Amino acid sequence: MKKISFLILIAGIIFITGCAKQTNRWVGFYYQEGRPTQGKAKCEIKEFDTQSICEQWGTEKRMFSSHSESAYYCGFGCRYDSSCQYTCDTTQETNPNTKQVLPVEQAKDIEGDLYYIKNIQTKNGKTSIEVDSIKWLSFADKTCSSPSEVKADIPQCNPNGFLIENSNKKTMIYQVSPSAIIQTINLASNPIENTSTELKDFLDSFIKQKEFFEINPFIIQIENNVVTGIQQEYIP
Repeated sequence: MKKISFLILIAGIIFITGCAKQTNRWVGFYYQEGRPTQGKAKCEIKEFDTQSICEQWGTEKRMFSSHSESAYYCGFGCRYDSSCQYTCDTTQETNPNTKQVLPVEQAKDIEGDLYYIKNIQTKNGKTSIEVDSIKWLSFADKTCSSPSEVKADIPQCNPNGFLIENSNKKTMIYQVSPSAIIQTINLASNPIENTSTELKDFLDSFIKQKEFFEINPFIIQIENNVVTGIQQEYIP
């Protein structure tokens, strides 16, 4: 009997370890309905080459989610299974090599105008950005009307109480300073935080998620026809 029990135990260990996957890449775990405090969870799992791309993926998922409790986590050196149970050597919150995370109230303000980014690329060692000027209208400042009423003199807000106006679709191209300050939002944090991002990582994210960038507003700071700051804006 002891021998049979031992064999069952060994089989159980093999079964459990066989269900888990281990990787030396960044792994994103997205919880559509929020991460439970205990028990199994339903989540979407995806692997990435860099932390910044993982965070951008999670941010996009949360941005277009209808669940206010949705959340994501990025980890490196993770062992995980299909039930979303995982352990990681480092996570987004504890990784000592994580880029600086700046709370909104402490972040350095980037002063500029609002744009859509249509393209950004590097050629011959110089980075250029193509932008499309837009305007942010809101019910709070009376620049667009309530979603429940129609006024002849101002446009109607969307159900979230704002409207992005893009009446002139003419684009402009500027050079980007190598030392430009770039900040992207981290929707997984509470309160929402700005994350400092390197220009190279920002370029990589744009190439892989161009459609997302083209519909997300950014504050672009321009000095002497050179972009010195890029800041992603939160869409409620």
